[in-house]
Amino acid sequence: MIENLPSFFTLDEEEEYMEDNNLNTCNMCDSVQDWATEMYWKGEECIETNDILGDYTAVCDDCFHKLRRSYANRWRNSRTLGANFQRW
Repeated sequence: MIENLPSFFTLDEEEEYMEDNNLNTCNMCDSVQDWATEMYWKGEECIETNDILGDYTAVCDDCFHKLRRSYANRWRNSRTLGANFQRW
């Protein structure tokens, strides 16, 4: 992960630097990451990963794990609610 790009970059220089170095920005936290090894992309992963990503196109590893925990909790809660509903 790269914390900050040099502040003297113009927008065009920043885009060129990121492209030349295989970098992209996480849609969730705006951190700069290696797009191939440190990010999850919608449409490039399995269906469950696409569900976890929700409205995000690309997120870093840390944000993906946060989203995955939230997704797992929602899934568990929906199963619990369904089980409680069936008992009635």
